[in-house]
Amino acid sequence: MKNVLKGIMVMMMAVAMFSFKPFKDDEPKVVIVDIVNNLETANDQNVVDKFLKQIEGIDAQNVKVLMWKDLTADKTKDATAILSEVNPDYVLTVSFKTSEGPKENVMAVVSKNNKAKDQSVLLANDIAKALESDNVENKGIFETESKYAQDNEVPAVFVSVEVKNQPAVDDELASKLVNVIENVDVKEETPTEEVIEEQAVEEPAAQDSAVSVQ
Repeated sequence: MKNVLKGIMVMMMAVAMFSFKPFKDDEPKVVIVDIVNNLETANDQNVVDKFLKQIEGIDAQNVKVLMWKDLTADKTKDATAILSEVNPDYVLTVSFKTSEGPKENVMAVVSKNNKAKDQSVLLANDIAKALESDNVENKGIFETESKYAQDNEVPAVFVSVEVKNQPAVDDELASKLVNVIENVDVKEETPTEEVIEEQAVEEPAAQDSAVSVQ
């Protein structure tokens, strides 16, 4: 009888531990989005508005999107502490500006000081590839200096998006950026030397040297 009771108690304890153990895989992915809007005219804002509208349609049960602007509204809070508390899968900073080239283009940038640089490089590579198309040129992956916590404390990618105010392409870019948030994940692996050498060691042009703004 003692053995039976002992067995039941062990089973009950196992069930209790099983019930209260957190399941990371069941939790939604958390992505912090920071938007840097350098578009000058009202007409140019379409792509940003479309992007924000589509973010609202993301299923929060699968992906929890937090806006960096909202998280840092209280200027007394330390950015590093905020990131530690939220513990996002990654930070995606998207900078919009007008393209002076023949068509829209994207460029992904990783901070040299990022604490998860290997993962950030792979993430940048996946994001840049996910955004390119016949209408959008992928200008590559670059690295630069950044002093901002959101660029360094967690996996993070800064994406420069240059647009030409073409409604159809704006729709495509907004949709692709949302697809990135929903489907592009951090890889727990080390990039090959070829990937780092080929895509991440180049320096961006002077006008793109600042990774992010607060």
